[in-house]
Amino acid sequence: MNTVTLKRRLLGLLAGLIALPTLVNAQDSAEWYTLGNDYAHTRFTPSTEITAENFSDLEAAWEWDGASFGAVSGRSTPSYIDGKLFTVAGYNRHVIAIDPKTGETIWSYREPKTPRAEYPMRADYGKGSPIPK
Repeated sequence: MNTVTLKRRLLGLLAGLIALPTLVNAQDSAEWYTLGNDYAHTRFTPSTEITAENFSDLEAAWEWDGASFGAVSGRSTPSYIDGKLFTVAGYNRHVIAIDPKTGETIWSYREPKTPRAEYPMRADYGKGSPIPK
């Protein structure tokens, strides 16, 4: 391989790396599949409903109570997909679907009793639930 070919390949690689954040951040919807909203963990949303001007006027619409699932810290990051919020709660990490308009629990799932379920790594908090696209 000569020097010119190597330089071209490195230049192409550099151009791809520069374009990568733009491609990773491109989203077609307001759905929030991952912690941080995208694989670059930017926490960016193109939504314009909440601004610096109206932020102080915001009020809580509802508060979800996970006590029936054994939740104590409520530190899991929810995902927003198909009009529902998904999160985990409790020591055995129930997966919960919540109505984002009302805060009502739609359904929950608890992993069957297995050695892994008996000794969960993060218990009552974590980085949300993986939801396949």
